[in-house]
Amino acid sequence: MSWITTVLARRRMVISVVVLLSLAGALAWKNMIRQEDPAFPYRYGFVLVHFPGADVEQVEHLVTRPLEEEISEVEYVEEIEAIIRAGFVQLIVGRPSTTPTRPGTGSGWPWNAPAPASRKAWAPRSWTTA
Repeated sequence: MSWITTVLARRRMVISVVVLLSLAGALAWKNMIRQEDPAFPYRYGFVLVHFPGADVEQVEHLVTRPLEEEISEVEYVEEIEAIIRAGFVQLIVGRPSTTPTRPGTGSGWPWNAPAPASRKAWAPRSWTTA
């Protein structure tokens, strides 16, 4: 006897198990702990730039240095590491694990923190590829 015929023969039991598991899942979903701004333990971001046909020096002078200068102006950036190859650069941007937060938010993201008085507020940009 195959498992399909066994399932068809015990239709009520299968329906009962499905309903029981669905109810258990719905109750677990309803009682799940949620945070408005959940903690994000990973403190690094990656910037990948392709520059086809450029050698290492061109990538460094035309892409890497300007990007490093702009990113280093962000108050909450602690370290920047660049990996440069012909036609490609990867920047690894790190922020401190104790980034200050705006009171009451519990989030360590820079755009939730108060803006410094000397500069405009930093906000994430939307990037599109051509």
